[in-house]
Amino acid sequence: MEHFHRQWWIAGRQIEPLDTRLLVLEPSIIRPRGGQKRERPGRELLYWEQVDRAVRIAQYGQTIQEGEAAKAAAAKQAGDKTVEGEKITQLLEASNKASLQTSNKSCNLGSGREQPGYITQYATSSAYLCNALMVFEALQRLGSRAQRVLFYPEDWDVHIESDRDRDSQLLSLAREKYNVQLVPIDVKMIKAGAGPDESWDKSISKLLVFGETEYDRIIHIDSDVNVLQNMDELFFLPSAKVAMPRAYWRLPDEKQLSSLLIVIEPSYREFSALMDAARPDLYDMELLNDQYGDSAIVLPHRQYGLITGEFRAENHKNYLGNEYEIWDPDKVLSEAKLVHFSDWPLPKPWVMWPQKVLAETLPKCQNNPGTPKESGCRNRELWRTFYDDFRRRRKNICKLLSYPAPDIDTDSRSQ
Repeated sequence: MEHFHRQWWIAGRQIEPLDTRLLVLEPSIIRPRGGQKRERPGRELLYWEQVDRAVRIAQYGQTIQEGEAAKAAAAKQAGDKTVEGEKITQLLEASNKASLQTSNKSCNLGSGREQPGYITQYATSSAYLCNALMVFEALQRLGSRAQRVLFYPEDWDVHIESDRDRDSQLLSLAREKYNVQLVPIDVKMIKAGAGPDESWDKSISKLLVFGETEYDRIIHIDSDVNVLQNMDELFFLPSAKVAMPRAYWRLPDEKQLSSLLIVIEPSYREFSALMDAARPDLYDMELLNDQYGDSAIVLPHRQYGLITGEFRAENHKNYLGNEYEIWDPDKVLSEAKLVHFSDWPLPKPWVMWPQKVLAETLPKCQNNPGTPKESGCRNRELWRTFYDDFRRRRKNICKLLSYPAPDIDTDSRSQ
């Protein structure tokens, strides 16, 4: 990537052209689009990032009173402290009402910093590229009004050279059918200093969205999910650097936030601080909890943090949050905006199940499990539906079949 020999200022500090901090920022500051280079923002823009600002809701081209009122009320109550999921539920309901009132109005996405956007996980392989496309398809089908953005390695070619050029076909499909903005990124920028652990390189790639300051607010969704409902109401949350759902399945031992869905207010300052704090022994979830665990808005996990493994659990206390409520899988599914695939030791849904492992992990029926008279198998039915639906959509949208089941030694594996 070309170096620009001029003085730059970030958060009031002069940075030399070859400063590593500036190099980290380069993918977000300048990147190719349509064969042209985007101009760098001026010094005033970078300096302005120091100033705390209220979230501007420009997605629908006008001020939404309900959303603004909810935002102001929450900001007054929350201050700099964590806003728990139960406390934010009423705000989300008001935001959802405002979102629904504008769902049939045209968006004024404009240009500059006044446009929110959905961003899926950085596509580092054909499998994750297809996953991202499936998320985009769901967002479009469910009526999301936000822009859609996809990061992908800059050495991938959008030009389709043959019928077997699947990656290029999927990139073209994302752009032409689902109105996705394609953003090529220099992979070496992501991997610099990360060491040999490739999974860590890919894990921190989602942190790139913190540097995308052309957007006022970003919703980053992991791509190994089934999106079930529109989530545009999250753009109307009160101002906060980060909002995430609770990783409820780790309670009570660990009180952590989950990075499967993140609502972000991009900032060069925050992005630089995150990259400074990143190291090979930290994954994105740990890093984000270290940085924002005490200040983030905590989203209700029932709507924004459901995992497929919950339908295999025998005890649902962590999900329900109490001892008296009765688990109702259909009610749970009706409340959820998405469901995240998490069923260790089973592989992700684009990989077929090893039959021995499947037999051990399949959700058990409530009555007479494992016998010809077993009944009460609704958890199992829904759980299978999650995977069947994912694989069906993968075939229909991406024209891809699942990968063969891996050979897993169930006697020697360890968590």
